[in-house]
Amino acid sequence: EPISQDHYLWFDMLPHVRARNLAEPLTRYRLNSQGLTASNGHNPRQRTHAIREALWSEVGLAYEAGADGPAKDISALLKHQELHDQARRDAAGRTIDMVLSRLIARRDTFMRDTERAEIDNMVASLRARLAKRAPRTPAGFARLWRLARTMGPRATLHLAFDRLTRRLRAHPRTVPARLGRVRPVDSLMALFHDVSPYEGLDLVAHPDDLQGWGSNDPLLGAVIRALRPAIIVEVGSWKGASAIHMARAARALGLDTRIVCVDTWLGSAEHVLGERPEWREALRPLHGYPQLYFTFLANVARAGLADRIIPLPNSSDNAALVLRAKGVRPELVYVDGAHEEEAVYRDLRAYWDLLAPGGALVGDDYLAWDGVTRAARRFAAEVGSPILGRKGKFLLWKGDPPRSFAGIPD
Repeated sequence: EPISQDHYLWFDMLPHVRARNLAEPLTRYRLNSQGLTASNGHNPRQRTHAIREALWSEVGLAYEAGADGPAKDISALLKHQELHDQARRDAAGRTIDMVLSRLIARRDTFMRDTERAEIDNMVASLRARLAKRAPRTPAGFARLWRLARTMGPRATLHLAFDRLTRRLRAHPRTVPARLGRVRPVDSLMALFHDVSPYEGLDLVAHPDDLQGWGSNDPLLGAVIRALRPAIIVEVGSWKGASAIHMARAARALGLDTRIVCVDTWLGSAEHVLGERPEWREALRPLHGYPQLYFTFLANVARAGLADRIIPLPNSSDNAALVLRAKGVRPELVYVDGAHEEEAVYRDLRAYWDLLAPGGALVGDDYLAWDGVTRAARRFAAEVGSPILGRKGKFLLWKGDPPRSFAGIPD
């Protein structure tokens, strides 16, 4: 077997050793998109059917290859997960109880005297839990609970409120007056997504990898303090580090700011070409298609900012058309996408037109990439806005800057 050797190892070893599951994580696991597990991911259960048949028969169970349902139900009960189908719950409970009975019957052959009470308590606890009937939680509340665990309660409340309001608006006679008024920023997610992109996201499947370049630059915080924007548009988000920094800065000021993140999440040319190995690995290709978008979503969800950061997966050109059609006028635009002169110039042109009067456009990689620098200076001259810049960032005001803005911080 190229992989799954651990199944065989434990199968051969357990009859001869003592083993425990430890609650404390003692290892770090590296996810490698080119590794053996990722490249041999087809039909992993097929490789271990023989092991399962042997193990299940030892405890008096019949294993049918490919019948995942009973095993998943058993696993759900043992993991304290809800199983609302009472018939399936009862069947899984009977199977677990039968295994527990065999465990009790054979415990004297493997336990130490000091472990009798521990084993008895474990069995009693499991049986008491299995004896309870499944909670009759309405499906809608169960779904909200799952959302809250993924997105956080604040983001879930925003989402639920937006959906309720949209449903009520479809039947105007039923809309209470206090629900008829929804702040535009609260419904911004609904402009682009019928269902939150964070809903049902499996955080375990995606690495905690909040990495970026210049993401915590003090200029971003200084502009947010001066503008106090309701909407920010970021063009080029990578793994979400700068969006998370801006969202935290706005939250610290007590602002209810929303950030629309525009990106293809396919990587730029230097990432695809693998000029640095870690850049290409960060794309996490699956069947040749990058999974970087899910890294972004997982980072935002872990930061507890799923209610503030709204992904808009598209090219910058197309996204500008969508934002215009939806009537989105941000007070702050942060351009951090392409590095080639013409591509940067197009982004500056498109998003300057979207920018609200008196707003600010911040650009990345100034004086670090020649193409960015030329595009920024060329565009600033065309629109007649003085360019304020230093290595790493530049700033253009669409009008006079607020008096509270003291200049570009070092």
